Amino acid sequence: MVTSDGMGGWNTDTLFMYTQPVYLLDLEIQDDKPYFAYIGNDGLKLGYDFGSGYQHLTVDTDMVFLDYMDMEVDVNGFVHICYLKDTLSELRYVTLEPEGWPFLPEVVDTSTNNVGRFCSLTIDPSTTNPVIAYLKMDGSEMQLRLAVKESGNWQHRNVVTGSSYYQYTSVNVDDSDTIHVSYYDNNDEVGYYYSAIPTTGPPERTLIDTIVRYQHPVSST
Repeated sequence: MVTSDGMGGWNTDTLFMYTQPVYLLDLEIQDDKPYFAYIGNDGLKLGYDFGSGYQHLTVDTDMVFLDYMDMEVDVNGFVHICYLKDTLSELRYVTLEPEGWPFLPEVVDTSTNNVGRFCSLTIDPSTTNPVIAYLKMDGSEMQLRLAVKESGNWQHRNVVTGSSYYQYTSVNVDDSDTIHVSYYDNNDEVGYYYSAIPTTGPPERTLIDTIVRYQHPVSST
């Protein structure tokens, strides 16, 4: 981890040493403490500062079929993680309590064989409810979806549907509870942004930028 020393220089800190490949590493800072989630060959793990050093908690032991992970830490220090468990075609969500870390993964969406790719997560600042944006593939139809947990239940909403591969989603909720989503449209090769997503009817879409693709799409957030 690299942090500014406040004097124009940088400090480096080793979070962990790992002998196996690590991918999809996500780092969040809350109250000056680092939290990091990552997927390795032995599953999905959460690392955190235990005071005397970093501890690593196993969140999911699937060693092969975990993908598309995102993490947030709320103001109370609770860690929220969404991820795709590809073996079961499940978009999952888990909440972890500070230092006690009891958890039970929830299934957010398992409605098709291809659901949960490019998932991104945010926490509503006024309700601490999780909001997840993700791709659902239903046959030849692609759906950019939102899942919001309200009163203990997951509510789902399609933001846009079509034949495009909606990638690299980024979701946020502002202080007025307005949901904002950006994503990359693989067919048009452009980035789009949705704001003020209504409860009914289609939301308005704004073009962010036209992106020329070289081998791999570029994320627009």
